[in-house]
Amino acid sequence: MDDKYETQRRAAIAKRKKTEQDYRDRAAENLVDHEYTCIADQKDAVIWRCKAAKNTFYAFDIMMTRFGIAVVGDIDNLTFSVGMGYGIEFLAGDDVTYYLHTKLSEVCKKRSFSEDLFREVLMRNIAQALREECEEEMFESLPEWLQDPDRVDAAQWPEFRQLVLAKRRDMSHTDDRWMHWDDALDAAHEITFTDEAMMFMRDNSEALCLGDEWYENRVDEPSQGLVQCLYMINHAARAIMAQKAQAAA
Repeated sequence: MDDKYETQRRAAIAKRKKTEQDYRDRAAENLVDHEYTCIADQKDAVIWRCKAAKNTFYAFDIMMTRFGIAVVGDIDNLTFSVGMGYGIEFLAGDDVTYYLHTKLSEVCKKRSFSEDLFREVLMRNIAQALREECEEEMFESLPEWLQDPDRVDAAQWPEFRQLVLAKRRDMSHTDDRWMHWDDALDAAHEITFTDEAMMFMRDNSEALCLGDEWYENRVDEPSQGLVQCLYMINHAARAIMAQKAQAAA
């Protein structure tokens, strides 16, 4: 692994950690005045009320039964496909973006279009095509990240667009794919919804080297609003656990 690739990997990890911390900070800010009251504690059901004393902003109840866990109130109404056997510890876990989201009921898994994922799909498949079918001299002139589809990152999109345009204008080669790519990538700038992106990939699957299984490319991600709600639930669950530990001390 070269130094540049390692730098990119570290940057991606740092970016992900910062995003997670931003979610945590906003959750703490939204729930800064919240109090946590157990309003039911029975063998088959436990309910915690999470709200500020003087208002109902972001107020919600966490309800745990043997059949599932539900959160209802002034945030998204969400249900999880695990029962109270998982306990409040489940909601207070470290892995919010993946694990909590994975355990959501399917109807609650709201997703939204990701421009970054969409751009990465287009660049990655072109990079793969270049690696498989490209004149050696031209391939060696490409940036290192474009020679390896696994190195493609959405942050490289501006550089990628400039490179494609330059190759299109370069008359020293006979590869007319650069022209088709440039035209398609121009049109891609207008895409703002998941359905649009899927139709675009379908209609341009050959030109963009997406193959017959173009539909397997994911261009959406959990909606930011949903993820923020999960972090608020996680924040509340941690506060409840700390409160319970203090009461037991």
